[in-house]
Amino acid sequence: MGSKLGIVVSRKVGCAVVRNKIKRYIREYYRLHRPYFKKVGALIVVARPQIAGWTHEEIDAELESLLRQEGILDG
Repeated sequence: MGSKLGIVVSRKVGCAVVRNKIKRYIREYYRLHRPYFKKVGALIVVARPQIAGWTHEEIDAELESLLRQEGILDG
């Protein structure tokens, strides 16, 4: 089957434009790094309000750090 991605971004994060931008960044990271995932399953990302001011690069770096820390990402 393969890995699946779920993204949760509440209204506390910001207006619709900000929430959609964050979801696009997370989806893009997942799309580019999907071959490096060690485990097959569901990945659920919950964005907290602090992420609203982050850049694309900061979001990518944080996702990479968390996924490596948990042993989900390889390479």
